[in-house]
Amino acid sequence: MKEFDEELEKDRDSFKNGPIANRSCTDWCCCIIFLCAIVAYFGACAYGWKNGDPAKLLIGWDSDGRGCGFTEEVKDYPYLYWPKNPAGSLFDAI
Repeated sequence: MKEFDEELEKDRDSFKNGPIANRSCTDWCCCIIFLCAIVAYFGACAYGWKNGDPAKLLIGWDSDGRGCGFTEEVKDYPYLYWPKNPAGSLFDAI
């Protein structure tokens, strides 16, 4: 500890403006990759919004792939019903 204090006393004048050293940007390539990922995310969202149907995300889908209140077969049934699995599940014991 005493050796550290002595070294700090010798270099006291060099720290009067803070720990200034030769600094440079080291993670610029990661920053570019991150920005490209953000642009790709927004591009995928825009493509999905333009070519897809966001309403399909909010409706319930039964086990036969029919949208409740959406598909013609089940247009009169707006609520999703999942029958109890005859094989049981992990949550039956809880």
